[in-house]
Amino acid sequence: RFDEARDGQVADAVGGVIAAISGGTQLKHGGLFFSGGRKNHGMALIADPLPSLISEEFTLEIWVHPSFFQRRGLIGINHRPEDSLSQTQLYRVELLPAQDQTVFPGETFEFVGNLRPFGEVGVVRAFSANRYRVGAWHHVVAVRRERQLEIYLNGERAKTAPAPPLNSNLLPVAITIGRSFGPESERRRRDRYFKGMVDEFAVYGSALSSEEVAEHYRLMQVEIP
Repeated sequence: RFDEARDGQVADAVGGVIAAISGGTQLKHGGLFFSGGRKNHGMALIADPLPSLISEEFTLEIWVHPSFFQRRGLIGINHRPEDSLSQTQLYRVELLPAQDQTVFPGETFEFVGNLRPFGEVGVVRAFSANRYRVGAWHHVVAVRRERQLEIYLNGERAKTAPAPPLNSNLLPVAITIGRSFGPESERRRRDRYFKGMVDEFAVYGSALSSEEVAEHYRLMQVEIP
C-alpha cells in the first residue's frame, strides 16, 4: 500500500513480499510517487512474488494517477534465469499517449502478453477503450485467464484478447512497477519510466471475475479520491 518504507523497502500489507524502491521514487500522500524529469528513473522491484504466478491464472490490480499523457511501462512481469543476467518480458501493462489514437482507441491502458517462447503464439494485446485523464486516479486491472487476457478500467471490462493456454512450467519471475523491465534494460524504448503516482498494487493467484473487479472499484473509491 506504499504507506511507509524502511531502508528503501515497502512491506506487503498481506504477505511477506517486499518491494524495493529506487531511482528517486518516494512515498508521498499515501502513495508511490514517480517524479518528472529525464534523470528521475524511479521504479519498484518485487524480486520474489508468487512462485506459480505465470503458470496459473492471475490478476494484477493497481490505482494509477498519471502526471501527463505518456507512453510508459507501468507494470512488468519478467523472467530471469538464475544463471543469466538477461531477462525475458512475459507480461506488461503500459499507458498509451494521445498521439497513438490513430492506431489505438484514444489514450488507453494496454495489457500485453509476450508469450513466446513460453506459449504457442507471440504477442497478445488487450486495450482499454476508455480514455484516462491526467491528474485523476484510475483503477486498472489486468486478468490472465486460461485462454484470454482482459483489462479493466474503472471497473469496466474492455475488449478481451485470445491467448494460448497457460504453460505449466514454474519460472522465476520479478515484477516491476513504474517501468516494464528491470534495471539493466536502460536502452529499451518501451522501458521509459512512468511519471505520476500509483497505489494499492495487488497480485492475485486467480482470475478475478467482472463482478469482483467492479466491487473492488466501488469499495476503493472511498479510500482513494
